[in-house]
Amino acid sequence: MSSLIFDAKIAVTTTAGGAFTSTETRRWDGYYLEEIEYVIGTIDSGATVTISVTNRPSGVDLTLLTLSSPSANKIYRVRTSEHDNTGTALGSNTRYAIDGTLKVVVSAGGATKAGSVHFKMFK
Repeated sequence: MSSLIFDAKIAVTTTAGGAFTSTETRRWDGYYLEEIEYVIGTIDSGATVTISVTNRPSGVDLTLLTLSSPSANKIYRVRTSEHDNTGTALGSNTRYAIDGTLKVVVSAGGATKAGSVHFKMFK
């Protein structure tokens, strides 16, 4: 059985104050996150970048990745810990199941700087 890989991109352009927030309009319910690629572009290396899933059925946002002062392009294969039915950690990791929309927030990114965040997902 082969899986189809889907790409999503959130282009980042900070305000004069160095901030940026964008939530993608497409819902990615039922997709699994394979990787996040951060492309720094001209964004200041002192920025904080928070990548999350919002508009989830529970109403609680899920933070996938927080980057503090990223200084280069990088690919992140984010995973979550697996637990048994009692909540005990099993010592293994699995991909995130996405159940909402993707959101990127940048603070202290520098005035009118540009970069992007790319997501690879499969269903």
